[in-house]
Amino acid sequence: MTITINGVITFDPDTENPSEKIEPLLGDIVHCMLGPIFVIHFTNGSTAISQGDLLTGVTSNATARVMRVRVTSGAWALGNAAGTIKIRDMRGTLRQEDLNVSGSYVAKCSVSPVIQNRFSDLVDNVIYASGGTETYPEAGATTVGCTTAFTIVYPTLNDNPYLNTL
Repeated sequence: MTITINGVITFDPDTENPSEKIEPLLGDIVHCMLGPIFVIHFTNGSTAISQGDLLTGVTSNATARVMRVRVTSGAWALGNAAGTIKIRDMRGTLRQEDLNVSGSYVAKCSVSPVIQNRFSDLVDNVIYASGGTETYPEAGATTVGCTTAFTIVYPTLNDNPYLNTL
């Protein structure tokens, strides 16, 4: 099965090149579909961590971009928030260590990152098929778009899955 994802971004035609604006968006779409995602557990959270923050391991100097934070116990204000952080774009390997955002302590990573399946167990593979700028914008346009196609590979049954044989 092929799926198509469209992205649109605005730009200032007087000061910005549309190609320079759309290429990072195209890369983000591809990375969103194919790049690895990890989950880390944290404890001793004292400052709220937000989507988009860049985490840095104090000991390892590894970095990762925050996708989502889930607090399962405690509270940031009490300095005992604990939970999970979904991360991407990891450079290096975060370990059991203190975590900083913008040079300030936010929490302690309690276990090494675990890679997470971004799709359900129903999907065997996702393959990049094609992508790029649809058309170069006309003079005076303020948006540019891209189309990206992916092939989703999933197992199928040879018989009728809706047939009740009980």
